[in-house]
Amino acid sequence: MQSVARDSLYLSMPVTHRQYVAERSLNSYEYKLYQHIRTLYGFDPGNHEPSLAPVFFHDEPCLLAEALYEKTQFSTKVDYLLCCYKTYQLTKKVSAPLAILKSLGLKNVQAFALHNIGVLSPLMAIEWTLATDSTALVVCLEQIYDYQESQTAGYPKADALAMFQLSSAPGPLEICGYDWTLFPGLPGEDDERQLSALTCQLIEQQLQQSRLDRKEITIIAHLHSDAFLYALQRQFPHVYVRADRYNLLTADPFYSLEEYYGQEKKDKEYILLTFADQAAGVGCILLRDCAVERRETR
Repeated sequence: MQSVARDSLYLSMPVTHRQYVAERSLNSYEYKLYQHIRTLYGFDPGNHEPSLAPVFFHDEPCLLAEALYEKTQFSTKVDYLLCCYKTYQLTKKVSAPLAILKSLGLKNVQAFALHNIGVLSPLMAIEWTLATDSTALVVCLEQIYDYQESQTAGYPKADALAMFQLSSAPGPLEICGYDWTLFPGLPGEDDERQLSALTCQLIEQQLQQSRLDRKEITIIAHLHSDAFLYALQRQFPHVYVRADRYNLLTADPFYSLEEYYGQEKKDKEYILLTFADQAAGVGCILLRDCAVERRETR
């Protein structure tokens, strides 16, 4: 487990964009090239009727960041804007991080993308923030090009946009630890067993090293597939599952975390976010709810 010194790093409550539409046109050169390559190498399953629930935003995720940011009370004094994504952003702008930086009007802030380890990229954002002793605005954004791209062996992928802040200034959620396991090689397309087993193993390691009992923690499950969820629910007593069934990739646990805190009063001091990616590995972030501690000490 990558341990974080007590009171050293906090995560704000995330905010997310949740308005979906059934259709969105992409007409950029990059998308046309992507379609050509997909067809050329036989990855295109052909025409797909949009029978699924809507999976698209009405515009590029990076162009919706400004409106989402206006809903927050984040500090404007940040050092980095870190963009995390697994899906390549087919934007008309020069790059998604620069487009977001300009739209938010942040001054003297360095912006760049973290995407080399796919869904696990938010863990790299934590690593970077700790290493540089900085404050970072983290934006997790995913862009699904079309309904063919949405289809997986598990839950369908969908557009996503989640935003939160990492800072040493005390906040609602303290980061107590984080860890990941990278696959030595790519697992099989349908190997849910390996993915869930490694996730459960990583959670058990976190609990052991943090001296926590299973009953003391709420696990936020990554919405990867039915099989993945069932494996977590069989092994742990408190697993939170978001109402929808989209796989939102890097943003997925943060959508669930926002929804979790929008519901009934919480009594568990510890929350563990899980990340699962068949092409990269599994990861987790252990959080301590500072509000629970304050309630108990009154």
